[in-house]
Order: sequence, then C-alpha cells, then structure tokens
Amino acid sequence: MVLLFLFISVSLAISDTPVEYEKGIEAYERGEFEVSRAHFRSFLLSHKEHPLYPDGLYYYGRLERDGEEAKKIYLYLVAHYPDNKWAPHACFMVAKYHYANEDFDTGGNWLRKLISTYPESELADSSRSLLRRMVRREDGKKWAIQVGAFKDYGNARRAVRNLRNLGYPVVLVKRKGSQSVLWLVRVGYYYERGEALAAQTVLEERGFRTYLVERPCQN
Repeated sequence: MVLLFLFISVSLAISDTPVEYEKGIEAYERGEFEVSRAHFRSFLLSHKEHPLYPDGLYYYGRLERDGEEAKKIYLYLVAHYPDNKWAPHACFMVAKYHYANEDFDTGGNWLRKLISTYPESELADSSRSLLRRMVRREDGKKWAIQVGAFKDYGNARRAVRNLRNLGYPVVLVKRKGSQSVLWLVRVGYYYERGEALAAQTVLEERGFRTYLVERPCQN
C-alpha cells in the first residue's frame, strides 16, 4: 500500500511538469533555440505560479537575443527568486553582460555578490577568475579570437554553447549590415596579447579557423 502511494505521488509530480516547459527543454537540448524560446514564452505567460517558473525564466534569458533584455530577465530572477538553483547563474550572466560592455565596476560588484551570497556555488571559482580579468590594462587594448561568423542565429548559438562547454569565455557580437545581420562568435576578451595568442594556438590545434581581433578599451 505504501509503495502504491509512493508510485502515485511520483507519477503526479512528473505529470505536473507543464508540456510547454518540457518541450522547451527538449528543443533547447536539440539546439532548436527559436522553437525552445517559443515554448518557454508560452510557459511563462500561462504558469506564473508554477514552481518551475523561475527555471523557465532562466532558460528564457539564455535564449533572449537582446543582451539588455536578457539582463532584465536575470535581474528579475535574482530579485524575486534568490534561493532558486539558477540564481547564481543569473548573477554570473549579469556580470558577464557588464564585462562584455566594459563596465567592469558593475560587473565586478555582481561577481562579488555571487561569491558572498552563493559561496558553495559551482560558479564561485569562475567568478574569482573573471574578477581577475576585470582589470584595465595600461595600453588600453583588448583582444578576442574570432572563430565564426553566422547568418543563422541558431548556428551561432550552437557554436557559443560548444565553446563554453570547452571552458572558453565567449562573446556573441551582432553585426548589422545594410540588408542582413551577421552573428560573430568570439573567444575573449583578453587584456594581454600574449594570453590571446596562446588561446588562439590552442583553438587552432582543436581544429578551429581563427583570427585575432584587436579593439580599444572604452573609457
């Protein structure tokens, strides 16, 4: 009788996951990001009180093309669901947004918040590493290694995910042309040219076709 009760309880818990959420996860894992985004949007609009709502927010933020809009989603997640498992990840993504935009003070504050609020998080060490990168160099230059340029956003996101799985810091740059948009996938940024060249060598040994991009740091 007890086993039957446990089986029913587990079955109900599994079946309680909304279909839109499940389909969003499945599409995300297949790399079908636009499909996944549509499912998560539907889930968020219709299940605001569901326990998985903050999880859906995090995935929706990852799928948002506009960096500023993604940042707003992460900020909402951290403010309203600070105990959710994705809250430290949201902090880290906010920090990386500011890092990519060279707002090192704000980015550093978010990394320190992550380290102090979630010291046991798997991202605490990554935050300390990124903090060390948030140091302006006297020559005012930074470098990135471009590894791809894509017309299709989904292909660009797959490249970003593959590189992040290899442990690289990745920046996705939106380049608008007169008639189309190009998505540039870059590893970096690095504030020492030697460090960038070393990373470029490893990437080429792994089969990536690359070239080094130099940019001035913004004041």
